[in-house]
Amino acid sequence: MPQSRRDFLVHTSLLAAASGVALRRVFAADADAVEAQTAYGAVRGVDVGGIKTFKGIPYAAPTAGANRFMPPQDPAPWTGVRDALEWGPSAPQREPGSAGASSPLAVATANLPREGEDCLVLNVWTPAVRDGGKRPVMVWCHGGGFATGSGSSRVTDGTNLARRGDVVVVSLNHRLNVLGFTYLGHLDGELAASGDVGMLDESGLLHHMGRRDTQAKIHGFRVELRSIERTMRRVPGVMDAAVTVGKTSTGQNFLAGYAERSRDAEV
Repeated sequence: MPQSRRDFLVHTSLLAAASGVALRRVFAADADAVEAQTAYGAVRGVDVGGIKTFKGIPYAAPTAGANRFMPPQDPAPWTGVRDALEWGPSAPQREPGSAGASSPLAVATANLPREGEDCLVLNVWTPAVRDGGKRPVMVWCHGGGFATGSGSSRVTDGTNLARRGDVVVVSLNHRLNVLGFTYLGHLDGELAASGDVGMLDESGLLHHMGRRDTQAKIHGFRVELRSIERTMRRVPGVMDAAVTVGKTSTGQNFLAGYAERSRDAEV
């Protein structure tokens, strides 16, 4: 008996819900491990059909505790090789105790990984690693009206796009809803950026992916650019900040800092 499109989607969704243990077994049997280096440590993914896949790589620190409602902070570096084989957590978005979407057609919210405040993770699909190729990087920010959704979705796997276009595909999770867009600056000046931290997560990822100058040598001293940026973001009235390195006409390095004011800043 022919299978309807709806039945096919249902069966596909059930198959995709295999546990992480089962996935690791499949990877071990049918795929080759592949490693890549990030700014914070090495990661281990898998090569399936020629596409190198890395999942759940942290691009910022967990957002709980002191980091809640604050701009994203750098993740803690790790030693050794970190497994990047499973989806990372989705951003908190449901009322505690409520059931999630179950329809296979609910792309934004169906069958998502657990929710958690350690949700600032990304996933990468690439045709090659360290082959000298200069490929376009396509960053996909999931839908959901800034209230729901996740980049950790099997429905939006980037394998075929990476293969067809010879591109690097990146998806990410960022803060949503109350934790991502509640403005609290009128209660505490240190929370001046709270109303936009979900967007700062996204812009922080793009900033990190595009930069190469994480350190600079100024008058014989080596300085950490991210450390300066973090200090600038703590200044009352500053929502975001960036530091770049330039050169004078005599070839000397200098730092240039840029700051974006929060919406209620007086200066």
